[in-house]
Amino acid sequence: ERLQLEMESLFNYFQRRRELLAESLTTTEVAQLLGTSRQTPHDRLNNKTLLGVLDKGIYRFPAWQFDPAGSDCIIEGLPEVLRQLKGSDFAKLNWFMRSNPFLEGMTPVEALKKGQKQRVIEEAASMGVQ
Repeated sequence: ERLQLEMESLFNYFQRRRELLAESLTTTEVAQLLGTSRQTPHDRLNNKTLLGVLDKGIYRFPAWQFDPAGSDCIIEGLPEVLRQLKGSDFAKLNWFMRSNPFLEGMTPVEALKKGQKQRVIEEAASMGVQ
């Protein structure tokens, strides 16, 4: 029974990972989108101004973080939130995409897109990543 539960949990984890990375871009696609070199997305990962998850040897960048009208072509507040979060890149991605009671049931992404930057930053600082 224990082994079966562990396998189900592992399967669910991988399924969630596939779902969250389904709409993501490669480094090359991000560079083309931003009109930069392929090094720029990696630099922005290191500077915590973009979120990327290593997947099968390549970084995948969730498409929701890009905004052509946003400062530096990303949704407002993303760098500030990323700097507050702890944990793996996948844990951060999962946090951004989960409904949050502190944000009235919205995901942190939805709240950022609605201009609630400060609330999301505060929640990231108090919660870290779960």
